[in-house]
Amino acid sequence: MERPQTRIATHATNFRYTRDEMPNPEVEVIVRDFLVRFVALVEADVARRLQSVIASAMATPATTPTARSAPATTEQSPVANTAHRPAKASPKLARIRKLQGRYIGTMRRLKPAERARVKKVTREKGVAAGLKLALSLR
Repeated sequence: MERPQTRIATHATNFRYTRDEMPNPEVEVIVRDFLVRFVALVEADVARRLQSVIASAMATPATTPTARSAPATTEQSPVANTAHRPAKASPKLARIRKLQGRYIGTMRRLKPAERARVKKVTREKGVAAGLKLALSLR
C-alpha cells in the first residue's frame, strides 16, 4: 500500500507540492511574496514587543521611538504594581464636573439650531445658564 503524498511547507518561502498540485507560477510568486512580507511584519512586531518588555523589566527607557517609556517610580522594584488612584477631587471640582456632564448629556439630545443657541448662552452667561436653557428646550 502506497502512502499518500501531502503538501509540506518547510519554510515561508520553500514549498513542496505533489505532482498533481503544481501551482500556477504566477500564483506561487504572489504567495511567496505575501508570505515573506507577512513573516517580516510578524518578526518586526515581535522584536518591538520584546524590546519594550525587556526595557520595562530593566526599568530603563526603550530605545525605539514607538515604545513607551517606563513610568517613574520611587525606589520600588521594577515588578511592583505602579498603578495608583488619582487624588480625590475637591467638592468644588466635583460640582463643576457634574455640571459639565449634565450639560454635555443635555446638549447631545438637542437639534443643531437649539444647540447653537445654548452654546451662545453658555459663552455669555456660563455653563449653569446654558444648562438651564438646554433643559427648558427638551
